[in-house]
Amino acid sequence: MNDVPLAWFIGLSNDFAEAKGGVQLCTAEFEQMLNSCGLDMERRLFSPDQSLGAKVRRRLRKKPFPEIIPAAFLARLHEAYDRKPPSVIFFNRVNLAPLALKLRERFADSKFVLLSHGLMIMDELHDEKNVNSSGWLGKILLEEKAQRKVFDLVFTLTEEECALEKWLGTPQTCWVPRTVEPSVLEWNPIGGRVGFVGTLDHPPNRQALVAVLNQLRHLKLPSEFQLHIVGRPADVGRSLADIYPFVRYLGALNDDDLRKEAATWCCFAHPLFAFARGCSTKLAVALAWQIPILATPTGVRGYKWNRGKLPLESTPEHFAKHLVSLSDPQLAAREREQVRTVAGSIANTDTIIAEVVSALRSIGVV
Repeated sequence: MNDVPLAWFIGLSNDFAEAKGGVQLCTAEFEQMLNSCGLDMERRLFSPDQSLGAKVRRRLRKKPFPEIIPAAFLARLHEAYDRKPPSVIFFNRVNLAPLALKLRERFADSKFVLLSHGLMIMDELHDEKNVNSSGWLGKILLEEKAQRKVFDLVFTLTEEECALEKWLGTPQTCWVPRTVEPSVLEWNPIGGRVGFVGTLDHPPNRQALVAVLNQLRHLKLPSEFQLHIVGRPADVGRSLADIYPFVRYLGALNDDDLRKEAATWCCFAHPLFAFARGCSTKLAVALAWQIPILATPTGVRGYKWNRGKLPLESTPEHFAKHLVSLSDPQLAAREREQVRTVAGSIANTDTIIAEVVSALRSIGVV
């Protein structure tokens, strides 16, 4: 065991919550990948500091990266490091980059690796409340740039973010493509029914969905056409159903109910026209279901496959028209064969692990 490098995985306790959102899914994939790299992995998790002093500081001094590290957790890290320094420390998500800045000088004998779920600036740039907040956006960008000087390596979820990391000054990057575990639905599509799953107040999601809905409103739709929307928050979903008569809002469904619902969709609609933070984990879910998918070039970032072709549309107008055509079960069935081919040729786990090991070896870890 002495020859096995000790590694710490630092993250928030909620990163491993049973409810599997995008953060939890990507965290699990990162950890599973690292566990296959010959490391002696130790989780070191914490919950954000909820002391009165921390709450007051966060309220009085708004920061892109608020102070969330409890003093007791920080003390435990120092004690553990003094007992046995790890060869490498993995920081899960950019939320922990400030912690890396704080530890870098004292923990000089360890390599620092960021497990990025996406740059913070990506989503903030598309948030409508930040349209006139050039100072705020500039502060985020400068803080992210300053943080990169303490990392030896950054793993990203997309190839595009490797380039952005280099732009910020990250010395080395490695893209970790998404994997897909088959979970095939018994597909029984209902004519005219298509579906959307997503966080409805996430700026890139909301903007893309509304853009497509506006285009659909101007088309001559089949009488049976319905777009079923699944996701939170409920007030946004209900508002969309009130505005667009062809929308039916279903709320946030549990996994079993979502599978039953999605099995009735002629097509899984995945519109995204702007680069968002990280990658779209819901695309992996749709690929695992092996039902027809309509996406965009931006929406498939983070995925790599060798065979097959997903239908992609680059504009809301073309997306809306194509979505209506795929509400026909017969036309959708033809696209399903392509989805099956794509899902069967998604990046191989062994190949990904080999690339990860190579990246870690290059910084002297394995």
